[in-house]
Amino acid sequence: AADFESHGTHVAGIIGADGPTLQGAAPKVNFMALKVCSGISCTSGAIIRGLVESFYNSSGLTADVVNISLGSQQGYTADIYSYLIRDLAAKFGAVFFVSASNSGAGFRSINSLGHFGPIVSVGASVSRETLLQHYDVNILSGAPEHSVFGFSSAGPNYTGQLRPNIVAPGSAL
Repeated sequence: AADFESHGTHVAGIIGADGPTLQGAAPKVNFMALKVCSGISCTSGAIIRGLVESFYNSSGLTADVVNISLGSQQGYTADIYSYLIRDLAAKFGAVFFVSASNSGAGFRSINSLGHFGPIVSVGASVSRETLLQHYDVNILSGAPEHSVFGFSSAGPNYTGQLRPNIVAPGSAL
């Protein structure tokens, strides 16, 4: 299976880096890495299998926190992902963090993997300094110090919920 641009490794580093010069948000974390994509696609069956395996596996391990950093467009009907996430959260007390997706602002751009239920939807923020240093974008002095990246999805979703719930640095980390 391919890890295009090492995105999963990058996200894991942001979460759990524990080196002499780089500390992640949770440097003492234990990871259970489950890859659900192969090639350039992620099938529904593989995503469901990954969610189930996070709690029901031969090692007897259960996740406390599940990070899902995949993108999709939200469909109109509630889907199996949201029902499964809701059920797993209720049974195991796990918290799910799901990327808002990278489809830009607008109705229905929110990731369908967690458009309802007990999830924290995470969008991408950017600072004026990051835009200047990493993207060579000269921002006018009146621009906000921090804002949401233009590619980051935002709601509302079909049920009227405003997402993402939180934003975090989304690039050039």
